[in-house]
Amino acid sequence: MNLLYSQLHLIVDSNAAIGGLVISRICRSFWLVVCGLLLVASHVGARTPVDTTQPVIDLQPLVDVYVDDAGHLSLEDVQALPPSVWRQSIDDRVALGFNRAVHWFKLDLLVEQPSLEGWLLELSYPLIDQVELFVIQNGKVMRSGITGDRVEFDQRPLDHRNFLFPLALDSAGELTLYLQVQTDGAMELPLHLWQKNAFIEAEGTVLALQSMYFGLMIGMLLYNLFIFLVLRDRSYFWYLGVTASIMLFQASLHGFGFQYLWPGSVWWQDQSVAVMAASSSAFTVLFARSFLGYTGTRGLGADGLKWLGVVSIAIVALTVLLPYQYAIRLAAGLGAITPILVMAAGISKWRTGSLSARYFTIAWSVFMAATVVLVLSKFGYIPSSGYTENAQQIGSAMEVLLLSIALAQRFSEERSKRLEAQEQALISERVAREAQQEIARTQSAAAERLEHRVVERTAELQSAMQQLSEANMLLRNLSSLDGLTGVHNRRAFDERFDLEWRRSQRNGTLLSLLLIDIDHFKKLNDSAGHLAGDECLRQVADCIKDSIRRPPDFCARFGGEEFVVILPETDAPGAVHTANRIRRSIESLDIRFNEHSLKLTASIGCCSLVPQADDDLHSLIECADKALYAAKGDGRNLVKVA
Repeated sequence: MNLLYSQLHLIVDSNAAIGGLVISRICRSFWLVVCGLLLVASHVGARTPVDTTQPVIDLQPLVDVYVDDAGHLSLEDVQALPPSVWRQSIDDRVALGFNRAVHWFKLDLLVEQPSLEGWLLELSYPLIDQVELFVIQNGKVMRSGITGDRVEFDQRPLDHRNFLFPLALDSAGELTLYLQVQTDGAMELPLHLWQKNAFIEAEGTVLALQSMYFGLMIGMLLYNLFIFLVLRDRSYFWYLGVTASIMLFQASLHGFGFQYLWPGSVWWQDQSVAVMAASSSAFTVLFARSFLGYTGTRGLGADGLKWLGVVSIAIVALTVLLPYQYAIRLAAGLGAITPILVMAAGISKWRTGSLSARYFTIAWSVFMAATVVLVLSKFGYIPSSGYTENAQQIGSAMEVLLLSIALAQRFSEERSKRLEAQEQALISERVAREAQQEIARTQSAAAERLEHRVVERTAELQSAMQQLSEANMLLRNLSSLDGLTGVHNRRAFDERFDLEWRRSQRNGTLLSLLLIDIDHFKKLNDSAGHLAGDECLRQVADCIKDSIRRPPDFCARFGGEEFVVILPETDAPGAVHTANRIRRSIESLDIRFNEHSLKLTASIGCCSLVPQADDDLHSLIECADKALYAAKGDGRNLVKVA
């Protein structure tokens, strides 16, 4: 029928040349009506046989479309529509541009040879907002599923970046598919019927190519990030923004972002394409201003890029706030204009002889061509195909490589300029040095004497500072130690306990505290004297220091005959074990003072907890104190756990 349509047009054109304008218009109208009736007559009621031996079938040339402007028709209403209202696709692809109306697509198939192998219906345009599939087989209506990028990813019939619907072709008969589609973006319907094994094999090739693309982009991103961290050159920072935004735009455009990065965020999936497209344009302008040297200058090119940058940033903000149908138009328009203006700025610099500007211009020429092809296909001005869908991926990969070369060339040019400037500076310095040599000779002796005195004074000052530091260290140690027992005092304990409490609170780890009291110490003081009591305190302190083994463990004199031990990252059994070791060590002491032979025991209270945000650090001390009193109440020389 397409051939017939072309031949009829040729006849109409020849009539226009022979018979004049009026006759040609009458003939043209007549033949177009006849052609339309023939096309409708040939299509209505026809069912396309499904060749189950083919691995994949392109269904786009077989699809009929009906536009439901009101959006109120149900499946029953659509089934009741007369065949004349259905419009057949003119070319081999369904690309209707930006159209928010509800579209119904109809596909009549005939299964002649049943196949037990699984089949998949693929809609390979992942930016459709909502699509619902209805399957009618042998007069039975089945609803296969509803999906779209405004439906959470885990609700899809199959876990894939495109829209996949499993179909059963295990019985012969007529099969009718209805697709209800609505989207704020471009209305495209790349529809294919796959054998499951063939789809898996083809998907492996696609994923391999996509992995190469994203691997290249990530590699260039990390490589130039390292260079930026070393050089701190602002151009590399804007280049990183360009690369990252283009990569995320491609991930959003091809469904990888929704599948792997934000499967639960329907809002961001709806906005991400427009936001990333506008962001890539904004970073492009900022990169061009910095790379081409327009920052801080005046002129047509500098002012144009400056205001384009302001507009680009404003559009990025608008793409986040506006509905998708407006945001994508802004982003697409900006994406078509920005490469042209940036390339013009690059050509202007190229004409000055800059080699890096040459690479820059070539890079944006490639990207501009790819972007214009993609934008035109989205608006429906050129047919959408696999080449148009992946044109920007190919162009962006080449662009990123060429821009990286341009950055390297720019760095080389700047390095050459710096070397020339350094060489000139060295020449000037040598001339100045020769002029000052005579003055330097006369000042050399005085400078040496002055330097010698400075060295002497510096050495004296360093010695005094060292002595002062040692004195301060000694004073600090003395202020943190108990003068009688040699262990840390109460002040040092308070500081260390606060530190360990906050560390355990932050890390969520256990903190244990031992509170140790010498049994009947007052009676010992009264009977043997205070000097004997002091000796007992010193030896008990030594026992405690010898009984704690780990570096972070901390002991201090808590007051009077009481000692305290902090055990970080220690649970209750570990704290009890340490406490019993201390208790046994104190019990084994045989203290001889004058004519007295003194035996000591100690009662120990333990408490362990994980400090919480609303806990008070004194609660651990109170807990250990209660356990200590319990040990005393149960007969002393015991270890009790709160």
